[in-house]
Amino acid sequence: MKQGKGFTLIELLIVVAIIAILAAIAIPNFLAAQTRSKVSKSKSEMRNLATALEAYYTDNNQYPCPQPPGYYNVPNSLSTPVSYVANIASFYDPFSARFPGTSMLHRYGYLSADWPQYYWNSSLSAENRERAGKWRLDGFGPTENRAGGWPNCPTYDPTNGTISNGQIYRSQKDPLGIQF
Repeated sequence: MKQGKGFTLIELLIVVAIIAILAAIAIPNFLAAQTRSKVSKSKSEMRNLATALEAYYTDNNQYPCPQPPGYYNVPNSLSTPVSYVANIASFYDPFSARFPGTSMLHRYGYLSADWPQYYWNSSLSAENRERAGKWRLDGFGPTENRAGGWPNCPTYDPTNGTISNGQIYRSQKDPLGIQF
């Protein structure tokens, strides 16, 4: 009898085991890289929105108030009639899909006594308002839960692991979002 060329069952099992080990190493690294890229995107988009807010202030001598008062969505006045934001994608938080039923937008807080109907002004301490300035932006970040919120929820810190408690913040006086 003539023997055919091929792989034995042991050889195939070894190859499958090696592929499984490589996949076990690669998948968590891929997910961590994906999270890091979303964090970078969120910070970049907040930087774009901060630039737009300051340009709006330069033109109008005031920061936009979220519409209607009491909400904290990034106001449409940053895109119409004058386009302070070139890319509307800056409004969207890349982590918002993790929390169905919530706004997909980065959140904007106008922290001024000029708008007493705006609920952040009544619940925010004067010390936190002073540390933040006239406005703040925040996003969910890769946090596992959204308990708290600004300024009660900590700032996301990548040294605590890719998925850690904390959200991504930026304010007028704290562009790195690390004071809270």
